[in-house]
Amino acid sequence: MLQDLTLDDLLLAGHDVVPLGELPDGKPLMQGRFQHREMMPGLWGTSTSCTSLASFSVTEETEEHFSFSVCLEGERRFRLGKSDDKTFLPGSLSAIVAPSGGTAIEHWQKGQHTETAGIVFDSQFLRHIEDEDEEIAEAIHSIGQRHQLADGKTAPSNLLLLARQFSDPPGYGQLNALYNRGLSLAFLAAAVALYRIHETEKPHSNHRLETCISDLRNRLLLEPFKLPDLSELAKNSGFSERRVRSAFYGRYGITVGNFLRIQRLERALDMLESGHLSLASIAHECGYSNTANFSNAFKKRFGLTPGSVRTN
Repeated sequence: MLQDLTLDDLLLAGHDVVPLGELPDGKPLMQGRFQHREMMPGLWGTSTSCTSLASFSVTEETEEHFSFSVCLEGERRFRLGKSDDKTFLPGSLSAIVAPSGGTAIEHWQKGQHTETAGIVFDSQFLRHIEDEDEEIAEAIHSIGQRHQLADGKTAPSNLLLLARQFSDPPGYGQLNALYNRGLSLAFLAAAVALYRIHETEKPHSNHRLETCISDLRNRLLLEPFKLPDLSELAKNSGFSERRVRSAFYGRYGITVGNFLRIQRLERALDMLESGHLSLASIAHECGYSNTANFSNAFKKRFGLTPGSVRTN
Protein backbone atom coordinates (compact mmCIF):
# COMPACT_ATOMS: atom_id res chain seq x y z
CA MET A 1 0.00 0.00 0.00
CA LEU A 2 1.38 3.42 -0.96
CA GLN A 3 1.70 6.09 1.68
CA ASP A 4 2.59 9.77 1.54
CA LEU A 5 5.96 10.57 3.09
CA THR A 6 6.42 14.14 4.25
CA LEU A 7 9.51 16.10 5.14
CA ASP A 8 8.75 15.43 8.81
CA ASP A 9 8.76 11.66 8.17
CA LEU A 10 12.30 11.79 6.82
CA LEU A 11 13.51 14.11 9.59
CA LEU A 12 12.02 11.85 12.28
CA ALA A 13 13.85 8.91 10.69
CA GLY A 14 17.15 10.64 11.52
CA HIS A 15 17.86 12.20 8.11
CA ASP A 16 18.73 15.73 7.09
CA VAL A 17 17.05 16.94 3.91
CA VAL A 18 18.76 19.43 1.62
CA PRO A 19 16.48 20.96 -1.05
CA LEU A 20 17.73 21.06 -4.62
CA GLY A 21 14.64 22.98 -5.67
CA GLU A 22 11.52 24.30 -4.00
CA LEU A 23 10.10 21.88 -1.44
CA PRO A 24 6.30 21.54 -1.23
CA ASP A 25 5.06 23.47 1.81
CA GLY A 26 3.27 21.03 4.13
CA LYS A 27 2.62 18.61 1.28
CA PRO A 28 4.03 15.10 0.78
CA LEU A 29 7.67 14.97 -0.27
CA MET A 30 7.51 11.41 -1.58
CA GLN A 31 4.89 8.79 -2.29
CA GLY A 32 5.60 5.13 -1.81
CA ARG A 33 6.74 2.80 0.92
CA PHE A 34 9.85 2.15 3.02
CA GLN A 35 10.26 -1.20 4.74
CA HIS A 36 13.10 -1.81 7.17
CA ARG A 37 12.79 -4.89 9.37
CA GLU A 38 15.28 -6.91 11.41
CA MET A 39 15.79 -10.33 9.84
CA MET A 40 18.45 -11.50 12.33
CA PRO A 41 20.34 -9.77 15.16
CA GLY A 42 22.48 -7.12 13.47
CA LEU A 43 20.99 -7.66 9.99
CA TRP A 44 18.05 -5.83 8.43
CA GLY A 45 16.14 -6.39 5.23
CA THR A 46 15.17 -3.24 3.32
CA SER A 47 12.82 -2.59 0.45
CA THR A 48 11.69 0.71 -1.02
CA SER A 49 9.35 1.72 -3.81
CA CYS A 50 9.09 5.49 -3.94
CA THR A 51 8.40 8.41 -6.27
CA SER A 52 9.70 11.83 -5.27
CA LEU A 53 7.41 14.85 -5.52
CA ALA A 54 10.30 17.33 -5.29
CA SER A 55 14.05 17.51 -5.88
CA PHE A 56 16.15 17.06 -2.75
CA SER A 57 19.08 15.23 -1.14
CA VAL A 58 18.80 13.03 1.94
CA THR A 59 21.88 13.19 4.17
CA GLU A 60 22.59 10.70 6.94
CA GLU A 61 25.45 10.39 9.43
CA THR A 62 26.58 6.76 9.22
CA GLU A 63 27.59 4.14 11.71
CA GLU A 64 29.75 1.23 10.61
CA HIS A 65 27.69 -1.02 8.36
CA PHE A 66 27.76 -3.02 5.15
CA SER A 67 24.97 -3.30 2.61
CA PHE A 68 24.18 -5.21 -0.55
CA SER A 69 21.25 -3.74 -2.51
CA VAL A 70 19.66 -4.56 -5.84
CA CYS A 71 18.17 -1.70 -7.88
CA LEU A 72 15.00 -3.24 -9.29
CA GLU A 73 13.51 -0.25 -11.11
CA GLY A 74 14.53 3.32 -11.86
CA GLU A 75 17.93 4.70 -10.89
CA ARG A 76 19.57 5.26 -7.53
CA ARG A 77 22.09 8.09 -7.05
CA PHE A 78 24.30 7.78 -4.00
CA ARG A 79 27.45 9.26 -2.51
CA LEU A 80 29.50 8.20 0.52
CA GLY A 81 31.67 10.85 2.12
CA LYS A 82 33.57 12.91 -0.43
CA SER A 83 33.56 10.23 -3.12
CA ASP A 84 31.95 10.86 -6.51
CA ASP A 85 28.27 10.15 -7.02
CA LYS A 86 27.42 6.64 -8.15
CA THR A 87 24.36 5.86 -10.24
CA PHE A 88 23.00 2.35 -9.81
CA LEU A 89 20.90 1.19 -12.75
CA PRO A 90 18.02 -1.33 -12.88
CA GLY A 91 19.18 -4.91 -12.39
CA SER A 92 22.44 -3.91 -10.70
CA LEU A 93 23.84 -4.95 -7.33
CA SER A 94 25.74 -2.40 -5.24
CA ALA A 95 28.00 -3.00 -2.24
CA ILE A 96 28.43 -0.16 0.23
CA VAL A 97 30.78 -0.12 3.21
CA ALA A 98 29.97 2.87 5.40
CA PRO A 99 32.58 3.72 8.06
CA SER A 100 31.51 5.13 11.42
CA GLY A 101 31.31 8.90 11.44
CA GLY A 102 30.88 9.14 7.66
CA THR A 103 28.19 10.83 5.63
CA ALA A 104 25.84 9.12 3.18
CA ILE A 105 23.98 11.26 0.64
CA GLU A 106 21.20 10.13 -1.68
CA HIS A 107 19.91 12.42 -4.44
CA TRP A 108 16.32 12.55 -5.66
CA GLN A 109 14.97 14.43 -8.66
CA LYS A 110 11.32 15.45 -8.91
CA GLY A 111 9.32 12.61 -10.44
CA GLN A 112 12.09 10.06 -9.89
CA HIS A 113 10.85 6.55 -9.14
CA THR A 114 13.20 4.00 -7.55
CA GLU A 115 12.61 0.49 -6.31
CA THR A 116 15.38 -1.25 -4.36
CA ALA A 117 15.74 -4.23 -2.02
CA GLY A 118 18.59 -5.74 -0.06
CA ILE A 119 20.25 -6.17 3.31
CA VAL A 120 22.16 -3.97 5.73
CA PHE A 121 24.30 -5.45 8.48
CA ASP A 122 26.75 -4.25 11.12
CA SER A 123 29.83 -5.49 12.94
CA GLN A 124 27.67 -7.47 15.39
CA PHE A 125 26.36 -9.62 12.55
CA LEU A 126 29.86 -9.98 11.09
CA ARG A 127 31.12 -11.41 14.38
CA HIS A 128 28.21 -13.87 14.32
CA ILE A 129 29.11 -14.95 10.78
CA GLU A 130 32.75 -15.41 11.74
CA ASP A 131 31.70 -17.93 14.39
CA GLU A 132 29.53 -19.88 11.93
CA ASP A 133 31.41 -19.63 8.62
CA GLU A 134 34.91 -18.17 8.54
CA GLU A 135 35.16 -18.29 4.75
CA ILE A 136 32.06 -16.12 4.18
CA ALA A 137 33.33 -13.65 6.79
CA GLU A 138 36.71 -13.53 5.02
CA ALA A 139 34.98 -12.82 1.72
CA ILE A 140 32.92 -9.98 3.23
CA HIS A 141 36.02 -8.42 4.79
CA SER A 142 37.79 -8.70 1.45
CA ILE A 143 34.93 -6.91 -0.32
CA GLY A 144 34.97 -4.24 2.37
CA GLN A 145 38.68 -3.60 1.92
CA ARG A 146 38.32 -3.10 -1.83
CA HIS A 147 35.01 -1.26 -2.07
CA GLN A 148 33.79 1.61 0.04
CA LEU A 149 31.11 2.35 -2.54
CA ALA A 150 31.21 -0.28 -5.27
CA ASP A 151 30.01 0.19 -8.83
CA GLY A 152 26.83 -1.72 -9.55
CA LYS A 153 27.33 -5.15 -11.09
CA THR A 154 24.70 -6.92 -13.15
CA ALA A 155 22.71 -9.03 -10.71
CA PRO A 156 22.00 -12.65 -11.75
CA SER A 157 18.41 -13.85 -11.98
CA ASN A 158 18.51 -15.74 -8.66
CA LEU A 159 19.54 -12.55 -6.83
CA LEU A 160 16.79 -10.52 -8.49
CA LEU A 161 14.25 -13.17 -7.50
CA LEU A 162 15.41 -13.09 -3.88
CA ALA A 163 15.31 -9.27 -3.81
CA ARG A 164 11.69 -9.18 -4.96
CA GLN A 165 10.69 -11.38 -2.01
CA PHE A 166 11.85 -8.90 0.65
CA SER A 167 8.59 -6.96 0.63
CA ASP A 168 6.30 -10.01 0.75
CA PRO A 169 6.81 -12.21 3.87
CA PRO A 170 4.59 -15.33 3.95
CA GLY A 171 3.13 -15.11 7.45
CA TYR A 172 3.66 -14.21 11.09
CA GLY A 173 5.51 -15.42 14.16
CA GLN A 174 8.06 -18.21 13.95
CA LEU A 175 7.28 -18.98 10.31
CA ASN A 176 8.06 -15.42 9.33
CA ALA A 177 11.27 -15.44 11.42
CA LEU A 178 12.52 -18.60 9.68
CA TYR A 179 11.59 -17.17 6.29
CA ASN A 180 13.44 -13.91 7.01
CA ARG A 181 16.55 -15.72 8.20
CA GLY A 182 16.68 -18.04 5.19
CA LEU A 183 15.97 -15.25 2.69
CA SER A 184 18.58 -12.89 4.11
CA LEU A 185 21.32 -15.57 4.26
CA ALA A 186 20.51 -16.74 0.72
CA PHE A 187 20.70 -13.14 -0.52
CA LEU A 188 24.00 -12.55 1.33
CA ALA A 189 25.54 -15.75 -0.08
CA ALA A 190 24.51 -14.88 -3.65
CA ALA A 191 25.81 -11.31 -3.33
CA VAL A 192 29.15 -12.39 -1.87
CA ALA A 193 29.54 -15.07 -4.56
CA LEU A 194 29.06 -12.46 -7.29
CA TYR A 195 31.83 -10.25 -5.89
CA ARG A 196 34.10 -13.24 -5.25
CA ILE A 197 33.81 -14.25 -8.91
CA HIS A 198 34.59 -10.68 -9.95
CA GLU A 199 37.66 -10.51 -7.71
CA THR A 200 39.09 -13.86 -8.81
CA GLU A 201 38.91 -12.68 -12.41
CA LYS A 202 41.38 -9.88 -11.60
CA PRO A 203 45.11 -10.55 -12.10
CA HIS A 204 47.05 -11.19 -8.90
CA SER A 205 49.01 -8.00 -8.38
CA ASN A 206 50.39 -8.31 -4.87
CA HIS A 207 53.67 -10.11 -5.31
CA ARG A 208 54.46 -10.32 -1.58
CA LEU A 209 51.13 -11.92 -0.79
CA GLU A 210 51.46 -14.37 -3.67
CA THR A 211 54.94 -15.31 -2.46
CA CYS A 212 53.64 -15.80 1.07
CA ILE A 213 50.81 -18.19 0.16
CA SER A 214 53.04 -20.04 -2.32
CA ASP A 215 55.62 -20.53 0.44
CA LEU A 216 52.89 -21.72 2.79
CA ARG A 217 51.64 -24.27 0.26
CA ASN A 218 55.17 -25.59 -0.34
CA ARG A 219 55.74 -26.02 3.40
CA LEU A 220 52.50 -27.95 3.77
CA LEU A 221 53.47 -30.20 0.86
CA LEU A 222 56.96 -30.89 2.19
CA GLU A 223 56.09 -31.25 5.89
CA PRO A 224 52.36 -31.98 6.28
CA PHE A 225 52.84 -33.25 9.84
CA LYS A 226 54.37 -29.94 10.95
CA LEU A 227 51.93 -27.04 10.82
CA PRO A 228 53.85 -23.80 10.24
CA ASP A 229 53.23 -20.82 12.50
CA LEU A 230 50.74 -18.94 10.30
CA SER A 231 50.70 -15.82 12.45
CA GLU A 232 54.50 -15.55 12.29
CA LEU A 233 54.58 -16.30 8.56
CA ALA A 234 51.92 -13.65 7.91
CA LYS A 235 53.63 -11.09 10.15
CA ASN A 236 56.97 -11.56 8.37
CA SER A 237 55.22 -10.91 5.05
CA GLY A 238 53.42 -7.80 6.33
CA PHE A 239 49.91 -9.26 6.41
CA SER A 240 47.43 -10.48 9.00
CA GLU A 241 46.85 -14.21 9.44
CA ARG A 242 43.25 -13.67 8.33
CA ARG A 243 44.46 -12.05 5.09
CA VAL A 244 46.84 -14.93 4.36
CA ARG A 245 44.16 -17.56 4.98
CA SER A 246 41.73 -15.65 2.74
CA ALA A 247 44.31 -15.27 -0.04
CA PHE A 248 45.21 -18.98 0.18
CA TYR A 249 41.55 -19.92 -0.26
CA GLY A 250 41.13 -17.42 -3.11
CA ARG A 251 44.22 -18.73 -4.92
CA TYR A 252 43.79 -22.49 -4.46
CA GLY A 253 40.05 -22.87 -3.78
CA ILE A 254 40.58 -24.73 -0.49
CA THR A 255 41.16 -23.69 3.12
CA VAL A 256 44.56 -24.15 4.75
CA GLY A 257 43.08 -26.71 7.17
CA ASN A 258 41.50 -28.85 4.45
CA PHE A 259 44.63 -28.69 2.30
CA LEU A 260 46.70 -29.91 5.25
CA ARG A 261 44.23 -32.70 6.02
CA ILE A 262 44.39 -33.99 2.44
CA GLN A 263 48.20 -33.98 2.42
CA ARG A 264 48.30 -35.93 5.65
CA LEU A 265 45.88 -38.53 4.29
CA GLU A 266 48.04 -38.87 1.16
CA ARG A 267 51.05 -39.56 3.40
CA ALA A 268 48.96 -42.01 5.42
CA LEU A 269 48.27 -43.96 2.22
CA ASP A 270 52.01 -44.27 1.62
CA MET A 271 52.63 -45.43 5.20
CA LEU A 272 49.87 -48.04 4.99
CA GLU A 273 51.30 -49.44 1.79
CA SER A 274 54.79 -49.64 3.29
CA GLY A 275 53.42 -51.64 6.28
CA HIS A 276 55.95 -50.38 8.86
CA LEU A 277 53.61 -48.60 11.31
CA SER A 278 50.47 -49.72 13.11
CA LEU A 279 47.09 -48.22 12.19
CA ALA A 280 46.92 -46.47 15.58
CA SER A 281 50.36 -44.90 15.07
CA ILE A 282 49.45 -43.63 11.59
CA ALA A 283 46.16 -42.19 12.87
CA HIS A 284 48.00 -40.36 15.67
CA GLU A 285 50.65 -39.09 13.24
CA CYS A 286 47.89 -37.64 11.05
CA GLY A 287 46.36 -35.79 13.98
CA TYR A 288 43.37 -38.06 14.68
CA SER A 289 42.48 -38.88 18.28
CA ASN A 290 41.31 -42.42 17.42
CA THR A 291 41.44 -44.92 14.60
CA ALA A 292 37.67 -44.73 13.95
CA ASN A 293 37.81 -41.04 12.99
CA PHE A 294 40.91 -41.67 10.90
CA SER A 295 39.28 -44.60 9.09
CA ASN A 296 36.18 -42.53 8.27
CA ALA A 297 38.24 -39.66 6.87
CA PHE A 298 40.46 -42.06 4.92
CA LYS A 299 37.50 -43.86 3.36
CA LYS A 300 35.84 -40.57 2.46
CA ARG A 301 39.02 -39.49 0.68
CA PHE A 302 40.00 -42.70 -1.11
CA GLY A 303 36.87 -44.89 -1.11
CA LEU A 304 38.77 -47.64 0.74
CA THR A 305 39.29 -48.48 4.39
CA PRO A 306 42.85 -48.35 5.80
CA GLY A 307 42.59 -52.06 6.60
CA SER A 308 41.80 -53.02 2.99
CA VAL A 309 44.79 -51.01 1.75
CA ARG A 310 47.10 -52.77 4.19
CA THR A 311 45.68 -56.23 3.28
CA ASN A 312 46.21 -55.64 -0.44
